[in-house]
Amino acid sequence: MSWIPQEFTGRSPSIRAYHTANMINDTICYVFGGLDDETRFNDLYSLNVETGAWLKIPTTGNLPPARAIHTAVYYEPTKKLYIFGGFGFGGRLNDMHVLDVGTLITLVSIGFLPLLTTVQRKIIGRKSKLPVFLLLLEHSMQLRSSVITCTFSEESERMPF
Repeated sequence: MSWIPQEFTGRSPSIRAYHTANMINDTICYVFGGLDDETRFNDLYSLNVETGAWLKIPTTGNLPPARAIHTAVYYEPTKKLYIFGGFGFGGRLNDMHVLDVGTLITLVSIGFLPLLTTVQRKIIGRKSKLPVFLLLLEHSMQLRSSVITCTFSEESERMPF
């Protein structure tokens, strides 16, 4: 195996760690959030891996707070990127946001996990027609883990986020 340096154009994200990177249709990689030595981010970038072009995505709406160590899952049938949890400036985050990748216009909060004493570890799966996220949780007050599901109904998918 060998590493080959690549040339890229456009505005790339600053150096960061603990961000998410999601590939869409083997062409576009979306990079969200993360942190560096001084701050956490809530910015969104895309990289077209075919052209090597970076783009900072202008998003509007109810932007999620800056975060790192979060989880993001792209769900192809709805063309939505779901962002959950992580750590912000005030500590653990327990929220879920959605970006409509088809329009690239709105990041919207769609709710909070009902168990306030949990830490999100990873979204570990999804099903076909509507997304069903399986969340592996570690309870902060107990020495055990649990798995719960977060299912979106057809009605919630039609809501004008």
